[in-house]
Amino acid sequence: MRGLAAIMIKIYDRGLAAPAGPRISESNSSENRTKHSTNPTAEGDSNPKTVEGGHPTDGREPQELQDIDFAAERAAAERLLKLKKGIVSLGNGKTTWEMTEPLPFEPFFISSVQMAISDVTDEEVAMLAGCRGLIELRLHNNPKLTAAGLKTLGPLPRLESLNLAETACARESLEFISNYPRLTSLFLAGGGSQKVLSTLPPCPRLTILETPWADGTVGDQGLQTIARNCPQLTQLTLLDGSDYSLAPLAQLQKLRQLHCSGKQLNDAAIAALAALPDFDSLGIEVPDRAVMQRLGKLDQKLRELSMRNQLGLSPELLADAADWQVITRCTQLERLTILSLIAVDATALAGRGRAAATQSVLCLRRPLAGGA
Repeated sequence: MRGLAAIMIKIYDRGLAAPAGPRISESNSSENRTKHSTNPTAEGDSNPKTVEGGHPTDGREPQELQDIDFAAERAAAERLLKLKKGIVSLGNGKTTWEMTEPLPFEPFFISSVQMAISDVTDEEVAMLAGCRGLIELRLHNNPKLTAAGLKTLGPLPRLESLNLAETACARESLEFISNYPRLTSLFLAGGGSQKVLSTLPPCPRLTILETPWADGTVGDQGLQTIARNCPQLTQLTLLDGSDYSLAPLAQLQKLRQLHCSGKQLNDAAIAALAALPDFDSLGIEVPDRAVMQRLGKLDQKLRELSMRNQLGLSPELLADAADWQVITRCTQLERLTILSLIAVDATALAGRGRAAATQSVLCLRRPLAGGA
């Protein structure tokens, strides 16, 4: 094998949760896009009210905020202060800051609500009704939350990122998503009802989608709906375990990253991925030898590859060097992530001693320059 750079193997601490990478992540969240400041205009402050950049505000509403009911935003903020759950950020069109008492004197809107793992109910989410300035809403790991609670919020014309993972919101219909025309990231991991993805409305700006994990939540009809209604997708996670064709992925011409079950990666699926112009990142749950051999058809595309044998479901997985030698033909590969009960044959990869690992990451400092 020619030009193989040094390989670093990192073993995760057993007590920490290792990433399943490449995983869909909330990289578009507002906390990565905006700068937060301290409360700039607390009541009782007689100094000039300044925002980011040091310019005093003159009390005039920016044109793009004229549809916001600032009285409703203030009332919702007061309710959330009493609720004492999660982290809330406020904004005024020029900067954002974490909500604290006392509330600002000048008009503001609620820009971000993070209430993960907070035992949030439908009634508590309803406190946000009318908050049209919301950009980010993180409500994951709240099993009592249902789609009915989201429906009470009505239109959220600025919402970009929505995390409903491990809630009950995907157990009925996803039609309420139509209230969020600017949505770019949607996370629905966890429970869901049969074929619920077939109810997903058009999401013309959606780039990141993580579907429910329960068996049957996607299916042929659901994936066809995703491909038809989410043409801008760049990252997609399909882990519901159902047996359906991935052929509709050919319609997603901007898709770059896929995380799915190994049993879904048949010849037709690999062919569809190979035809996508920007595809270069694949995450596989429980891969087997047949999948490993098919990866050779992506040898000029893959820059990131992850594999996880969750709970040892495939004990014969990657048992000899031949399984690993396929990877050496992926000449563009820059990052290889191995997670959970997979024996890494480093001899086949880099001419080094065999190393068995439960969780490891092999980072190729530059792409492979040639085959074995």
